[in-house]
Amino acid sequence: MTLNKPTIYPANVIDIIPSVWQAKGRIGGVVDQKVQNSGFDITFKGQFYKLTLNAVLGLGEVVIESNSKGLWVDKKLISTNFKQWMIGEVGWYFPILELPKIIFKNKKSIQDNWVIKVTRYQQINNIKYPKLIRLNHLKKPIKIKLMLTDIKPIKK
Repeated sequence: MTLNKPTIYPANVIDIIPSVWQAKGRIGGVVDQKVQNSGFDITFKGQFYKLTLNAVLGLGEVVIESNSKGLWVDKKLISTNFKQWMIGEVGWYFPILELPKIIFKNKKSIQDNWVIKVTRYQQINNIKYPKLIRLNHLKKPIKIKLMLTDIKPIKK
């Protein structure tokens, strides 16, 4: 794997992050050669989000919601943050609050030692968005793959 190879982004990517937007697709995580996959549907409203994960191994459907009161999992307020909850439930996490910057601003490297590579794009309503995003943690054996099937800004 070559980390120094630059990713070339299309010229007509969106340059602003909508205040309300939604994305759907599949997420897969590999930790210590153990693979887990799930469908996902996420809606962001500013800094808050609602994430639905389908078919998570052993969990069925899970709804995770962040709002001004904290983090809710299946309508129950929990005392941990998203990263801690994901690690406890499935053994890995992804930097969910960086997702808007990855999708709309093509952010390639983020906090907590993650390296991001967009390997495929798709055109939706004449705008090119990432289709396949790979996140690799530099210090932990975590590899995440996001396959986005739909991305849409939501007008208020």
